[in-house]
Amino acid sequence: MNCTGPAIAGRYTSIWYDFGNGTIVNGANASYTYPVGGSYTVTLYGVNACGDTLSTSQNITMCIKPTASFTWFIVSSNGNGMTVQFDATSSLLANTYTWYWGDGQTSTGANFIQHVYAVPSLLYNVTLSDWEQLWTGGYGHASPR
Repeated sequence: MNCTGPAIAGRYTSIWYDFGNGTIVNGANASYTYPVGGSYTVTLYGVNACGDTLSTSQNITMCIKPTASFTWFIVSSNGNGMTVQFDATSSLLANTYTWYWGDGQTSTGANFIQHVYAVPSLLYNVTLSDWEQLWTGGYGHASPR
């Protein structure tokens, strides 16, 4: 977020922003990146030459796109197929998960899941899409062998 303060900043002896989450940035112009989405009240403060503190506030909502990430390991591989454990608990801000297993099958809903491949020792491209509201994010790739 980029903030531009008073047009004539020289009228103030001190200017700062309170970004509503404990972060204070000094100066008439400020940039800040929120680490977590949510609703915040951003307040611009200025102290004039008489010592009066003036302020103006604006409520904002920051949306942060989810990020898909996963790890995997082979649980078992034999003549009956190959079982692979997938762990997407490190994905950020997602509340729905769709797995594309690379073998024509898909699964939805779990961030810690096993998948059984009928044929072991093939390369499979696994894609994870994670969703929060209308955002889609992330691509993960695993090639079980």
